[in-house]
Amino acid sequence: MRFINIHLYLAIFLTLTSARAEAQARTKEDAKRLVVMISGTLGKNTTSGGGIIIGRDGSTLYILTANHVLRSGDKVIRNSKALLWIGTPAKPQELPLTLLDYDSDLDIAAVQVQLPATLDQFPDTIRSNCLVGSNSVFEDMPVILMGHGSKSAWHYSTVGNKISEPPQENRFNFESINLADGDSGGGLFTDNWELIGMIQGESNTDAYALPIEAALKWAESKKYPIMLKPHLAIYSFTASPTSTAYNGATQLKWSTSYGCKARIAPAVGEVGSKGSEELILEDTTEFVLTCAQGTDSVTRSVQVVVLMPPSTRSFELRTPAAFPGADATLAWDVLDATSCTIDQGIGDVPTTGSVNIKVPLKPTTFTLSCDGEGGTSQRSLEVAPQLRPTITTFKANPDKVDTGGEVILGWTSENADTCALDGAAVAKTGDVAFRLSANRTFTLICKNGSGSDSKTLTVPVRPSVVIHSFSATPTEINAGDTSTLQWSVSNATSCSLSGQAVQDYQGEQSLDVAPPRTTSYTLRCTGPGGPATRSATVSVNEKVTVTSFSASPASITQGDQSKLSWSSTGAQSCSISPGFMDVAASGSEYVTPNETTTYDIECTGRGGTDSKKTKVRVKSGPLFCCNAVGAKVCPMLVPGVPGAFCQCMNGWGVVYFSGASCY
Repeated sequence: MRFINIHLYLAIFLTLTSARAEAQARTKEDAKRLVVMISGTLGKNTTSGGGIIIGRDGSTLYILTANHVLRSGDKVIRNSKALLWIGTPAKPQELPLTLLDYDSDLDIAAVQVQLPATLDQFPDTIRSNCLVGSNSVFEDMPVILMGHGSKSAWHYSTVGNKISEPPQENRFNFESINLADGDSGGGLFTDNWELIGMIQGESNTDAYALPIEAALKWAESKKYPIMLKPHLAIYSFTASPTSTAYNGATQLKWSTSYGCKARIAPAVGEVGSKGSEELILEDTTEFVLTCAQGTDSVTRSVQVVVLMPPSTRSFELRTPAAFPGADATLAWDVLDATSCTIDQGIGDVPTTGSVNIKVPLKPTTFTLSCDGEGGTSQRSLEVAPQLRPTITTFKANPDKVDTGGEVILGWTSENADTCALDGAAVAKTGDVAFRLSANRTFTLICKNGSGSDSKTLTVPVRPSVVIHSFSATPTEINAGDTSTLQWSVSNATSCSLSGQAVQDYQGEQSLDVAPPRTTSYTLRCTGPGGPATRSATVSVNEKVTVTSFSASPASITQGDQSKLSWSSTGAQSCSISPGFMDVAASGSEYVTPNETTTYDIECTGRGGTDSKKTKVRVKSGPLFCCNAVGAKVCPMLVPGVPGAFCQCMNGWGVVYFSGASCY
């Protein structure tokens, strides 16, 4: 038990009481600066009421009041004035006002007054805690009224007033024994002089006021400047329930002051000043509500505990080899559980532990069920007796191969833990390829804790036919000559030489051939291991033959041309004499012999040499030469006698010339 010194307590109480009285005096003074007195003429009667200063733009003050203070039907207030508590020291100052706008349904109106330079001392802001929202208003809450009641400026009452009903969006109902004519448009305050509404009037048993948020929202829609600063507060922040099962729901509820920029972390984000949110949780979470205004903020947190369902960390059979009827141990470890049971006749068990069982004769499922504050969970475990391994298939495809051929071994097994093929680890079911050059026996062994199984498989390899050699000697012959084919073969059952069956093929064999032209011989042998082929080529050199050699024309006049033409077979080169040392194997050339000439052509190739002759006959004719000017002239028969008359004889007649010309 904690004890407090009574004298110290009394001193603290008196100090706090004095401070509260001083604070109330300050906030009442602030309220007087905030509330103005409005008066004027409405029709034939005078009218009065209160108003609330909401903002300032230069020397212009913006004021909200009840619409019925300024208007009645089609009548509008005249000679209107506003009485302000202003100046230093503060005192009443009366200024004319101007109607700006109104809303009959909301019973609200806006007016403005112009401050003269001598009174331009109105503060830009009111106390930061002068404004609170409807979230902080509750039934039976004490309130203070300040208005122009009974035409008494800044009439206020602090007792006998309270909120009579739960607040509504656009209305506070309150009881007051002090409400009087002229209070409409004035301010409704908490008992700490915090503004919560604008008085609008009374009905039957209750008075009513417009919540200050509704009034300011209307003013904001008209784009009037607003200088009132809200009281920054979180009135409530709760979670229901504060503990829930995994994936269970909880509902967050909150209420903050007006103007608060509210945010809930984690997961929720920005929210309104009042509301609720239902969340599904997987983990224990602490939610923090932050209420911020400018650089100021307040926070409140609430934690929701998530009761996790039981979590089975392990449920296993701790036995190296579970043979039917063998002793085995079931072991488990469960978190967040209060109780557990295992079926199959075991019953209640601790949340962590083990139990001995006999391995059943057939596969059996054991189910571990656990309960906890967060729910229930189950984990199942199948316990199957371990049987001896069995190699169910072990085959070769194909079952025999040629030398160097590929075989694929395939197998399947049951109940095996490991398998090995010729000592090398392999899958329990699989296949593998091998290339074989000789017969081979394979051994497959599969094992588990209860034993092993093995199978062997022999794959025979058929011997391949081998042509050890196949050649021609010599590899090049002249037409009509012979070459000897030689070969050596093993493992063959038959052979053929270029399609013709060979009777003697095993061992060393030979055959003389005389091909008329270059020939490729193919030796093909077959046997159990498949066919084999080899080739050898005998190149035959073709006999060289000059097939033609002629002159056209065969007779020419001296100075004319004849065309020599020739062709040959098997020749690599030819020569013609006289005149041509190297010509093509077939072709033509022009000749201009001065006398009858016999031409010889000789052609040479790998197959030998051949030659032919042809003759070109030449008849003599006049002999001409050219003189200095290019004309044809006859040669002089008598040298040294230029210009003499002479006679040139040839086989064609007589040609006469005189001087340098022929005629």
